[in-house]
Amino acid sequence: METPTSPRFRNLKCLVLCDTSFDATALAEFAGIQKRGADSLGAYGHYIKIVQSQTSKHTDSIRTGHVPINKHLHMIRKSDTPYCPQFTCVRATEEIRHLIFTCPRYTQERYHLTQKIGKKNFSTPKLFADKGIIPHTLNYLNKIGRFKHIYGDIASV
Repeated sequence: METPTSPRFRNLKCLVLCDTSFDATALAEFAGIQKRGADSLGAYGHYIKIVQSQTSKHTDSIRTGHVPINKHLHMIRKSDTPYCPQFTCVRATEEIRHLIFTCPRYTQERYHLTQKIGKKNFSTPKLFADKGIIPHTLNYLNKIGRFKHIYGDIASV
């Protein structure tokens, strides 16, 4: 059996951290590891568990900021500016944090989200990591309509 310090384990760790949509068994096979449960994987067993808790492909791209909003589009030279197109957002960079937490255009939708999940859960780690809250986050992003032209309906709560 491979040891946690072998190069194959390091590759496994990198793949799991970079792309959580892979199947844990496939990753273990890729690394040449015999899958006998997380305990047999030693220190890296928790990375396999991350993969096993499959998340939405949209959640992953939103978490990493690889979505069609001006900050990302400007970085890949598809937009002239990284700023929010709303006239009330003077020189505010249009990024996920801005869309969720501060953009005045979505105040009403944000209010409904906080009513559903509670103010104490209205934080980045909770919005994109808590299984009970992720559907509400995606529903919020669906309601603001910012990604409908690319993803269509991304949530149904």
